[in-house]
Amino acid sequence: MPEVTIISEEQIPQYLPTGEAVIMIAVTYTAENRPPRTVWIDKAKYSTELVRQAIKADMARAVTEAPKRLEI
Repeated sequence: MPEVTIISEEQIPQYLPTGEAVIMIAVTYTAENRPPRTVWIDKAKYSTELVRQAIKADMARAVTEAPKRLEI
């Protein structure tokens, strides 16, 4: 499995329609030859293994996304 670098982990409140705030952790990472990407983890469920799983799933999704082209 490739190695990634965690650039930052920031706690950000997400407000539900009920007014309740859920703290999410925005984990921004980068991997070799890839731009930075961010995955979101509920702070109440946060664990290193959950971060690993979220990044692995995000990387798999990113491979299927075609780069956008723009004529200038």
